[in-house]
Amino acid sequence: MFKTNKKYLIIYVIAFFAVFAAYFVMDYFFPKVSVITPIYNGEKYIYLSSDCLLNQTFKSFEIIYINDGSTDNTAKILQDIKKLHPWKRIRIYSQNNRGVAESRNSGLFLARGKYVMFLDVDDTFDKTLLEKMYKKAAKTDSDIVICHSNTRIGTKTFDLSYGLNDNYIPKKDVFSYKDIPEQIFLLTNGEVWDKLYRRKFLIENNIKFFPLKNTEDTFFCYYSLILAKRISTVKDVLVTYNAKHADSVSSNMYKHPLEPVKALLLLKENLDSLGVYNDVERSYINLILGVFIYNFSKVTQEQRKTIIDTYKTSFKNIDFKNKPSDYYFIPEHYSYFKKFVLDK
Repeated sequence: MFKTNKKYLIIYVIAFFAVFAAYFVMDYFFPKVSVITPIYNGEKYIYLSSDCLLNQTFKSFEIIYINDGSTDNTAKILQDIKKLHPWKRIRIYSQNNRGVAESRNSGLFLARGKYVMFLDVDDTFDKTLLEKMYKKAAKTDSDIVICHSNTRIGTKTFDLSYGLNDNYIPKKDVFSYKDIPEQIFLLTNGEVWDKLYRRKFLIENNIKFFPLKNTEDTFFCYYSLILAKRISTVKDVLVTYNAKHADSVSSNMYKHPLEPVKALLLLKENLDSLGVYNDVERSYINLILGVFIYNFSKVTQEQRKTIIDTYKTSFKNIDFKNKPSDYYFIPEHYSYFKKFVLDK
């Protein structure tokens, strides 16, 4: 009798450890979240951002660093961090310089997680970022989860009010663009670093970053909002955007000032293809105004005439002037656009 019980006990113990080992292996190779971070000459920021990630309260995630042809010490620093944390899932890939968009696409191809986040190396993150975003996604079965964020300029931090606009969040836990068609593009900024995406959703809809020199997030972000059937939000501020990285998109705007227009036109083309443009037209037109003001503020005085002419030509088929008085959510945006584009 004792031998029989001992035999079963051994079997149970072996089975227990087998299940545990299988769970560990599956979780190691197929984590719940993949964090994708492209880096180009980010040696000044890697330690701080990696520290934010390696100390997350959530543990089932991998970090995919795409070293995009860096010429500084980025490659060495990444290898040093990996050696210091051998049990962390840190994957490093190097490539010739191809830009942020292609780097993120490479990371998405390599990702194993059920969800993905695209985080920038010069930003910082609350230690509960992945935990809160994943829990909300799992609870609501969301395709996209959006959190609040703020921005850092030098040593000062400010609320990023347009990051997630509470005024436009439907009063329900899960929603889609159909709940707020006239405000969907004003709900959140055209960035991806404050959003968690279901990887299967991105793959099945073939959503990728287009290789623009800047504002490569714009199309990806807003197009995915249209395709997502389930969107949810986290009210906490979980990401701090660094607005002053010398190689960042915003500081690089003057080098390629017409890229925002390309992003807007690409979005319009795909909205037409989906047959939803008429539903979201008001939101799209208001988006044009916001992008113009941002675009206009980031270029040199000499480039402004080119910007004005490009907007005038690109959106000549849109009747901006003959709209109801309350059509524009921020009247000052329309006044600014009218002054510099429509009245020229």
